[in-house]
Amino acid sequence: MPIQLAALSHAGKFGLPLGAWAARTALAMFGGHSGRIGVADDAEAFGSDLDALWAGRAALGIRSGRRCRDGQDGYRSGRATPRDAGEDWMADGFNPSGVWAPGNRAFSQGVIQGDGVVVHVTGQVAWDEHSVIVGMEDAAVQMEQSIENVRRILAEVGGILDDIVSMTIYFVDRADLPAIQQVRSQHFTAGTAPTSTLIQVPGLVVPDLLIELVPLAVVPHSRFRRPKS
Repeated sequence: MPIQLAALSHAGKFGLPLGAWAARTALAMFGGHSGRIGVADDAEAFGSDLDALWAGRAALGIRSGRRCRDGQDGYRSGRATPRDAGEDWMADGFNPSGVWAPGNRAFSQGVIQGDGVVVHVTGQVAWDEHSVIVGMEDAAVQMEQSIENVRRILAEVGGILDDIVSMTIYFVDRADLPAIQQVRSQHFTAGTAPTSTLIQVPGLVVPDLLIELVPLAVVPHSRFRRPKS
C-alpha cells in the first residue's frame, strides 16, 4: 500500500476530515513530492503532489467537505477547483498558441467535454425568487445575481459552476462589458472556464434587465443526482 494511502486509511478509520491540516500532517509524517494544489478547507494553498492522496480518498469514499467563501457547496475564485483537488470536473478548457488570448476574461477558446449528464439551463437574468430585479441599472450586480441563479439550478442536480462547458451572454449596453467580464472572472478560473459567446441585443424581456446568461453544463456521473422538483 502506498505511504500516502496508508496515512489516508488511518485518517479515514477514525473519521478525521482530511483537509489542509490533516494533509499537511500526513505529508510531514510520510513526505511528499513537489507540485501545487489548493485546498479550500481553511482557504490555504500549500505545495505537494497529493494525487495519490486524493485517489486514496476517492477509493475509500471519503468526501472532501470543502465549501465556498459564502458557505455554500461548490468552488469559487481563490478556492480549490475540482482540477486542483483531483476530483471530477467537466470543463477541460484550452487556449492554443497562434490564436488571440482570452487574457483575464475568464473563458476558454475551446473546452473538451467530459463524460457526464448534460444539463441545459434556461436563460438566467437578475430576478430573485419572486421575479424582482436585483441591481437596477447595475450590470455588475445583475451579472452576480444571474450567476447565482445558475449556481442554484446546477446545485439541484449535484453540479457546480466549473461543470459549465459553454456560456452565451446577451447584454444590452456595450459599456457594461468590463463589469460583466470582471464578475465572470470572480467565478471561473483558467483550466475550467467555459467557452463564451457575447451577443449585444437591443433589449431583453423586461426593459430594466441588462444581462441574460445561457449556460450549458455537464455534471459528472459521480456527482449527478435527480432533482427534487
